[in-house]
Amino acid sequence: KVAKYLASLPPGKPKPVDPPHDPALIAAGEEAYKSLGCKSCHGNEGSKPTTKTYPYLAGLNAEYLARAMTEMREKVRVNGQSKLMFGTIKKASDEDITAIAAWLSQIDRSAE
Repeated sequence: KVAKYLASLPPGKPKPVDPPHDPALIAAGEEAYKSLGCKSCHGNEGSKPTTKTYPYLAGLNAEYLARAMTEMREKVRVNGQSKLMFGTIKKASDEDITAIAAWLSQIDRSAE
């Protein structure tokens, strides 16, 4: 019941990062997300996954996103559908992951 209730709540606005991310980092993150093909599963801005079992990424905490992507790339995180990420995320450098995480963390899904 708790999970059903929480799922019914609208997404919250991302909390501003202090200090804010460098605009060049945000732009690099968007470019890396698109060039790696992340949008084919997670949607154009990580806010409209193509399958209901794929996670929404937009607006999540940058540190969490970077840790999750790194753990998948290093095959430390192998639970759930993480294995589906191995082919894509293995191409991502540490810099790509940091930039993608920064970009995704700033996308506001609260109006959806």
